[in-house]
Amino acid sequence: MKLSVYSIGDPKSPWVREGESEYIKRIGHYARLEIKSVRGEKLTAARSEEEIRETESKRLTEAVPPTAFLVVLDPTGKELPSEALAELIRDHQNRSTQELAFCIGGPLGLDAAIRKHADLVLSLSKMTLPHELCRLVFFEQIYRAFTILRGEKYHK
Repeated sequence: MKLSVYSIGDPKSPWVREGESEYIKRIGHYARLEIKSVRGEKLTAARSEEEIRETESKRLTEAVPPTAFLVVLDPTGKELPSEALAELIRDHQNRSTQELAFCIGGPLGLDAAIRKHADLVLSLSKMTLPHELCRLVFFEQIYRAFTILRGEKYHK
């Protein structure tokens, strides 16, 4: 099974890029992970925030193959403990899911249409997180999920 993370833009903060790089390397010991960045929109007076969310969400939806199991990260989604995320990954490995795809929006979040299109809407926290930090936290949680599945000490 391929794990994919689709997101709006790439992180600009060096410390976020460095942290992501570390967790992506660690995840590579357990699974094939692909990171796919989709071009974001600039916030201008000519376009509303809703229009920007719609455009970015449409780009994400088009980037994800229709056969993928789509998980959208959004504060309105279901909160799961780390063990449940691990079980979600294990279930899809056992089902031979071709691709487990996770989508992370940009600074303005995601449009309702992509949440409706998703197989699962997942929340990392009810607190508001900057999208770059969300990516970093999510990569750590994927890594943690694999250590849980392997019974390694990292989770303890």
